[in-house]
Amino acid sequence: MSRALALLAGLVVAVGGLSACGDDDLSSVDVLAIDVPAERVASVTYTAGTKSATFEGRNGVFVPGAGGTAESATLINASDTTFPILAYRIMDNVDPATPDFGLASAASTGAAARASECGAGCSIALTDTDGVTRKLSVGARSFNSAGFYATVEGDPRVFLLISATVAQIISLANGRPFAFPPTKQEAELAATQARLSEEAAGRGAPEANYDPYLRQVLAAEQDRKAAKAGRPAEALLKAATSTQDQPGQSNGQATAAPTANEQQPDDSERE
Repeated sequence: MSRALALLAGLVVAVGGLSACGDDDLSSVDVLAIDVPAERVASVTYTAGTKSATFEGRNGVFVPGAGGTAESATLINASDTTFPILAYRIMDNVDPATPDFGLASAASTGAAARASECGAGCSIALTDTDGVTRKLSVGARSFNSAGFYATVEGDPRVFLLISATVAQIISLANGRPFAFPPTKQEAELAATQARLSEEAAGRGAPEANYDPYLRQVLAAEQDRKAAKAGRPAEALLKAATSTQDQPGQSNGQATAAPTANEQQPDDSERE
């Protein structure tokens, strides 16, 4: 179990430490792209390509405006992570016109890496209760597809948004839920979490994590029982040739180890 927990911790660190060009210039303290809580949003417009939807804010509750629908209003009201708008990385002292960021119209390299669902671009235009308007524009995917570059009008920094934030822009602009397929890292993390949950609930196979020597001892005992019952004794051979935890295995599957119910002889079989 300790090995599994260590793997999970490593994946969490990997997801949390996703980086992009210019990491030497990061600010890791401030993660706010638009620092306006829901209660201070007077109106907000989400745009994805040719689709736009506006929502009017009323003390943190949003009602559909131009292009908005009751379903999309439900989506925005059901989320408690919409405002303020957060970034997982902020890069200072970089040029937003860098082609790979896809934030400038002339950045053809980055434009090709934009989400197809965004068409010519995805953006958020937010006006707060003081009448100040802020506009966030989404650019290309980061080099490892973990998120998207973005910029806020009047702010020289480049922000990295998680994919879920861009998916929400697309969802609200189009009036129906949208989600990007999980990245490889997200899929690995989800699989590890599911396996740990199964083991915690007693539905996993803890014997797969037994020490190899212990597996062979238990297999030998299983063979003894099989021989006494006149059945083929093959458990020890399987345990000895198992690829469990060995690098280079072709299919990622280990030879079955003796299960807990098969490991201990009953009293009538003890010598």
